Amino acid sequence: RVHLTPNPFKKGLPFRQELRLGHGEILIRAGDAESQIETRVWVDANRPVVHVEVNGPKPFEVEANVQIWRQEARELTGEEAHGVEGLSKNTPPLVYPDVVANGATNHIVWYHRNEDSLWPETLRHQGLQALIGKLRDPLLNRTFGAAMGGVGLIKASSKILKSREPLRNFRISIQALTAQTPTSDAWIKQLDDRIAAVRAVDLEKARIEHRRWWEEFWQRSWLH
Repeated sequence: RVHLTPNPFKKGLPFRQELRLGHGEILIRAGDAESQIETRVWVDANRPVVHVEVNGPKPFEVEANVQIWRQEARELTGEEAHGVEGLSKNTPPLVYPDVVANGATNHIVWYHRNEDSLWPETLRHQGLQALIGKLRDPLLNRTFGAAMGGVGLIKASSKILKSREPLRNFRISIQALTAQTPTSDAWIKQLDDRIAAVRAVDLEKARIEHRRWWEEFWQRSWLH
């Protein structure tokens, strides 16, 4: 969740949101003409990173807040439990919390890691118990999450990035990773390597490559 100060999204102020298919991005313009904020959101077609670019004619402040979906271990009940009915190792079925890592100094890292697996129960449920132990478990130790950092932003808490000072442009990057690793530290190391690889590519170069990918995508069809 991104907060801007002054807030250009107040009721009554001009607002326009556009999905630009040719460029593979969302463009949002909000606020009065003399202080209008432009927000550009795009998911790099060539790298697993989300870019949120915010620009305006006057200095403003930004706060980016990671909102965790799974915050604590709890029982699944009612309709929530239907998706794992007959598969859960626990009765009643449980959902486990996500983890917010504490080690990162200039970005926020959060992830969910499968310390246990429903792979054997799934095979039994499908009548494939003979394959237990013969096939690689695709769930155990699978870790998925992301890191959020930004140009002009500092880490205010384990879940919040804030602007160091008011500026006229900011950029937030969210780097995603899914991998099966022996430990959570090994996953974080992979994530750090991915972050370094993305940062090594000039943003404008990445943008040109991204737009070229989408231009070529739309050219695959004879229908326009």
